[in-house]
Amino acid sequence: MDRFTGTLRLLRLALRRDRIRLPVLIALAVGFVGGSAPAIVETFGGSKEEILSYISSAVPSVVGRIFQGAVQGPNVGSVLIAEVFLFGLFIIAIMSIFVVSRHTRHNEETGAGELISSGIVGRSAPLTAALLVAVLANAVVGLLIFGILVSVPEFNNGSSAYFAAAMAAFGILMASVSAVTAQLSDYRRGANLMAISVLGVFFVIRALGDSLGKIGADGLSVTSSWISWLSPMGWSYLVLPFAADRLFPIVMLLGLSAALSGFAYYLMSKRDIGSSIFNSKPGPARASSHLLGTMGLTHRLQKGNLTAWLVGYGVAGVLIAVVVNDFRATFEDSDVFADFITTSGNGNFMQSVIATMFPLLAAMLSAYVITAISKMQDEESSGRIEYLLGTALDKTKWMLSHVGYTLMGIVATLAVMGVAGAIAYNLATDSTTSLSGIEIGLSALASVPAMTLFMTVIVFVFALRSRFVKAFGWGFYVYCTLISSLNQIFAWPTWTSYLSPFYHTPQYPGATFDWLPIIVMSVSAVIVLIVSVAMFNRRDISLK
Repeated sequence: MDRFTGTLRLLRLALRRDRIRLPVLIALAVGFVGGSAPAIVETFGGSKEEILSYISSAVPSVVGRIFQGAVQGPNVGSVLIAEVFLFGLFIIAIMSIFVVSRHTRHNEETGAGELISSGIVGRSAPLTAALLVAVLANAVVGLLIFGILVSVPEFNNGSSAYFAAAMAAFGILMASVSAVTAQLSDYRRGANLMAISVLGVFFVIRALGDSLGKIGADGLSVTSSWISWLSPMGWSYLVLPFAADRLFPIVMLLGLSAALSGFAYYLMSKRDIGSSIFNSKPGPARASSHLLGTMGLTHRLQKGNLTAWLVGYGVAGVLIAVVVNDFRATFEDSDVFADFITTSGNGNFMQSVIATMFPLLAAMLSAYVITAISKMQDEESSGRIEYLLGTALDKTKWMLSHVGYTLMGIVATLAVMGVAGAIAYNLATDSTTSLSGIEIGLSALASVPAMTLFMTVIVFVFALRSRFVKAFGWGFYVYCTLISSLNQIFAWPTWTSYLSPFYHTPQYPGATFDWLPIIVMSVSAVIVLIVSVAMFNRRDISLK
C-alpha cells in the first residue's frame, strides 16, 4: 500500500467536517480585506491631497512602520496595504494553523487518527489531506480577494494579483509550519501555541526590519532594512504590491513551504501515531496540597493560558504607550487625524487614541474568555468532571470556580495592560502632557463590565448546550471584535453594534464617563450568571 493511499477520501472527509467552519474563516479574511478596499477608495481615492497627507504622516512614524509596513509611495494601493495587509496576514495564518492541526494532531489526540489508520489509509495520507485543505482554503481566499480588488478601478489588476498571491502564499507557509509543530507536541493546543509563537517571531523580525528602514529622499517611501529578509512575513511585504510587484518573494514563500512540509513528513516517520517528537513528561509523584481545593485545581488547568495572556497584554500596554507618544509627535498636525479628534467628541489627541485602542484590545481579550470557559466543556466531554462530582463537590461550586478564575484573569490582564502602559507612557513622555498614568490605567479597567457580560453569555451557552460553546463563542467573538468594530467602515445599520457589549463601554478618557452602561452591564452579567447556574444544575452531564 502506498503511503499516500486514501488521501482524496480523507480530503473529502476534512472538507465535510469543515463545511461550516472553513467558509466562515474564509469569509472573515476576504470580508475584512475585500470589504475594506472600496471603503478606502471612497475615503482616499478621490483626493490626492488626503493620500499625500496620510503617507507623509505614516512614513516617519516608527510605530507606523511596525504595524503598517514600509510605505511605498503616495497611492491608494499603499494605503490599502498599510490598513489591511498585516491583519489580513494574521487572519489567514491563524486559519491555516488551525486547519492543519485540527486534521492531524487533534485526530490523534482524540483517538480518531488511530481509527482512520486502521483502514486502507497510507501513513502520509492524513497530513497530506490536511495540507491540501489549507492550500485550497488559501487559494480561495487569494482568488476572492483578487476578484474584489480588480472590480475596483483604482487598483491595478496586476498589482492586485501580487497582493492576493502574497497573502495566500504566506497562509500556505503557516500551514506547513503547523504541519511541523503537529509532529512536535502531544496535544493540539501545544502544537497551535508553537505555530502561533513562530508567527509572532516572524512579525517581530519583520517589524524590526521595517522600523529600521531608510526613508526615501522624497519622504514618501521607506526601503526596508535587510533584516526584513530574515522573516517570511517580511517576504510578503517585500513583494511590494502596487509598487515593484516582485515575484521572487512569493517563490521564496512557496519554496520554504515545500521544505517545511517535507520536514514534517520526515518527523512523522520518526514517531508512532498518537505520540510526538517532544513527548510529555510524567508529572510529579505527589500532587501539591492546593489541588485538594476547587480553585487550586482550576488554577492548575487554567494557569498556562492565563500566564500567556498576562505576558502578551503587558507587552501590549507598553506598545500602546509608545504608540500614543509616537502618534502625538507624528500625527498631531495632520488634517486627517484632526478630523478623527473632532468626530471623537474630545479635543485631546492622546485621550482620544487611548479611548479608542484600549476597548479594541479588551475586545480581543475575549478570546481568552472563550478558551477559559471552553476548558469546562473539555472537562465535561472527556468525562473527568464525573470523577469530581462523585466527591463532595457540587456542580454550582465547580462552575463558579471556573467562572471566578476567568473573571480574575480578565481583571488581572486588563490591569497589567493598564499599569504597564501607564509606566511606559510616563517614562516616554515629559511631565507637561495632559494624559496621566491613572487615566491610562482606568481606561483599561473600564472594559471589565463588558468583558464580564461577554463571559456570562458564553457560560449561558455552556449551561444550555455545552457542545455548542466553542462554535458560539468564536462566532460571538468575531461579531463583537470585527463586525461591530467595522460598522462605520461598511455603513451597516447602527443596531448591528448594539448586541456587542464592547459597543457600550464608555470611551474613557476620551469623553465624559457614563456610569449607566457600566451598571446595566454589571447587573445583566449577574442575572445571566444566576440563570446559567440554575440551568447547569438542571441538565445532565454530556459526554459529547
